[in-house]
Amino acid sequence: MLGIITAFGALFLELLLFTFFNLDLGDVYLYSNSLSWPLIFSAFLEESVKIVILYQILKKIIQVGMERKNIFLSALIAGLGFSLTEILFYLFNSQISPSLSFRDIFGLLVIHTGTFAILGYVLAKKTGLSFPGFALFFPVIFLFHLLYNSLILYQWNSGFYWLFIISSLILILVFWEDLKRHSLEKNLPKSEIGL
Repeated sequence: MLGIITAFGALFLELLLFTFFNLDLGDVYLYSNSLSWPLIFSAFLEESVKIVILYQILKKIIQVGMERKNIFLSALIAGLGFSLTEILFYLFNSQISPSLSFRDIFGLLVIHTGTFAILGYVLAKKTGLSFPGFALFFPVIFLFHLLYNSLILYQWNSGFYWLFIISSLILILVFWEDLKRHSLEKNLPKSEIGL
């Protein structure tokens, strides 16, 4: 639900600002074949909304005392919800849906789940992080998203695209394993942690 709310929030903000600044919403889509300002602005807005909403919700979850790996898992599920919402928008858009491929759908799942995973990992590891400290990770996820968009536009047929996708999936697994290990260490007697 968190991911769906975030996706709708980003879409609403994009529509509002694109209308206000009289930008062509058609330039946002990756199928415009260039890294246009509206596409960069759209990624900026999406990641901004993710940072604000995820911080607000996950901080409440942290205050309840949820385990670190569950904080991360909540962020992953939110990323899947965001991805699926964006994919549905694309599927119901008659200009985009004919050219939407499995590679595009898989890439959208990975990029949005990946950005949520990075943010969820940061919050899980640094539970006392203030919003300004958390917002310092905005450039990381924005550049991550922008790199994905660039690869889709200019290198989608190369090994770089798949290297990025596979590396992103590995990064998510590394985050999960680190938090799982931390959870196990927390439950072990202190004499067994150093083993």
